[in-house]
Amino acid sequence: MNILNDITKKYLKLNRKRTIVSIIGIVLSGAMISAVTTLAVSFQGFMLDVEESNNGSYESIIENSTPEIIEQAEEQNNFKDIIPVSHIGMAENDFSDENFIRIMGVEKENIDKVAGMALEGRMPENENEIVVSTSFFNEETPYIGDKITLKIGKRLSDGYELIGSPKEENEEFEVEETRTFTICGIINRPYFETYYDYYNAAIILVDRSEILNSEKIDLALIDKNSKNIYEDSERLAESVNVSEEDIQYNNSVLMYKGVSLNSGFNAMLYSVCGILIVVIMIGSILVIYNGFAISVSERKKQIGMLISIGATKKQIKKSVLFEGVILGVIGIPLGILCGVLGIGITLKIVSSLIAPLLTFTRKRRNRISYFI
Repeated sequence: MNILNDITKKYLKLNRKRTIVSIIGIVLSGAMISAVTTLAVSFQGFMLDVEESNNGSYESIIENSTPEIIEQAEEQNNFKDIIPVSHIGMAENDFSDENFIRIMGVEKENIDKVAGMALEGRMPENENEIVVSTSFFNEETPYIGDKITLKIGKRLSDGYELIGSPKEENEEFEVEETRTFTICGIINRPYFETYYDYYNAAIILVDRSEILNSEKIDLALIDKNSKNIYEDSERLAESVNVSEEDIQYNNSVLMYKGVSLNSGFNAMLYSVCGILIVVIMIGSILVIYNGFAISVSERKKQIGMLISIGATKKQIKKSVLFEGVILGVIGIPLGILCGVLGIGITLKIVSSLIAPLLTFTRKRRNRISYFI
């Protein structure tokens, strides 16, 4: 058998042109397949990075709980990041007849995980700075760099606290403190503000001790295994007697991670990639098969001589397969390398062209090239 392998190697050396053409065919096939898969993974990672930067990287948030939920989450030991968000209170909005301002407090190292990064300006660096959602601003409101004085407290109506509902005739505002902040940035609507709420969201910095003394907190979570986020969040909520209705999931982030219950995006992406790979494989198989058929045809005399001196059909078949292995060992790694480098250069060029079209203009490294 070693003799047949030696003969195969000598045949490939003597027919260098055909050998090179066969290797090029394998390289092109491997390059196209690796380019498609690299592009899909890079695009998915890029969209994930955009979403995390715009709206935060949290996977779920358990709302309307108490500080004891932090201890419960740490005991479960299922979460990579446990991010408490303190309910600071509502504030009267002197620049709107309808809306209030709802203020939440987050630790400095975690603010980007629940609110993303500032669209304009920057995130707070001390307790005297505040970021406000885009819905707050109009021609009459203060802007970045301006100071704003807020009366913080509770909206009460017949003994019940009001949050997102419109103003009621008999409601009262109970002032608990008055604070002055400098507006340092603008953020997207965070998780605790919807288009239907009669308030604008704002976030300030607080320390852990203040959070632990809060009456009510939300807990943002990032699971060690994102696939378990639904199960782990529900278990944690149940352990502190919080309804499942108070669990809010970051569906966009989970979708780009491939674990969302709504898997439409990933199904579409994988389907398109699968179709392209199948088409590439069919074309590649036809080209490579044709090359091997020609090679076998040219070696008929040689094969006949080998059979005449005792070589079996099985040995001849292994000899042809050995030829394929040699070509594959050379061509496949080169193809993968060329595909990755090629799509890497392409994405480097394309990313600089599409960046101005996105609201995402961050200092953070674009994950469009993370896998390159």
